[in-house]
Amino acid sequence: MRIDKIDEGIIRLLRENARHSNTFIALQLGVSEASVRKRITALTQEKIIRKFTVVTDEEKLALNALVFVSVASGTPTEEVSRKIKSVKCVDKLYEVTGPQDVCVLVKANSIDQINTAVDEIRHISQVTNTETKMILKIYD
Repeated sequence: MRIDKIDEGIIRLLRENARHSNTFIALQLGVSEASVRKRITALTQEKIIRKFTVVTDEEKLALNALVFVSVASGTPTEEVSRKIKSVKCVDKLYEVTGPQDVCVLVKANSIDQINTAVDEIRHISQVTNTETKMILKIYD
């Protein structure tokens, strides 16, 4: 399938807002609604448009916790960090200075998921201590 300027316009408008109506897109591009509908169907069938999706503000939807992790003396921090990174809900990992060695950002949909992630981190053999802080507010 060859993509022309109309198809490019449809894709651009749908990227801006996947909820744009076919009528709105048609008006913006100066074509008929039927043409837009047929083109979207063709673009979808050809897998050029793979899905219509929603982009959410994860900061507003997720619960966030910082988990400060102490690592056993003599254990390479990188080795433990790889294990921590594989824990579900671990979003970011930082090697830090101070009494702890690693700071982990955990993002989850519930307190239970955060508890499960922290328990998994605690059960990594080289982890000697954890300290968890819930994030109450994020300032942009």
